[in-house]
Amino acid sequence: MWGIHKEKKMNNGRLLLTLIILMGVGFSQDDAAESSDSLYFRFTPDSIKLEVGDSAMVSIQLLKNDGDLANNAFYAYGGQRGTLSVYPRISDSTGVANVLVKVYKPGDISLNVRSVSSKRLDRVSDKMPVTV
Repeated sequence: MWGIHKEKKMNNGRLLLTLIILMGVGFSQDDAAESSDSLYFRFTPDSIKLEVGDSAMVSIQLLKNDGDLANNAFYAYGGQRGTLSVYPRISDSTGVANVLVKVYKPGDISLNVRSVSSKRLDRVSDKMPVTV
């Protein structure tokens, strides 16, 4: 009699373990679906070389995987404090910005961009090298 009761507990434990594994697989499938709809940045030109005090125009676009505009704003900023300035710092609502980059310090620095999103996990960031 005790053997039957113990066997039911084992079956309940196996059922619970199977349910937990299936839920984990289900949630991981949702993450994979989100990554296929990801965004990326296109810089034109893809890198620049300037002297201290010089400036250059850079066109930045936020695109979907299929190459269409993302229709999502983003902002641009310099890597280390005081190394470069970016104007304007935020794109239009379609995801396009023509920014003026001016450098103040020598070295290998970067122009950073990040999409605007209410969910932290949905934000996309990238950077373009600037050689001074």
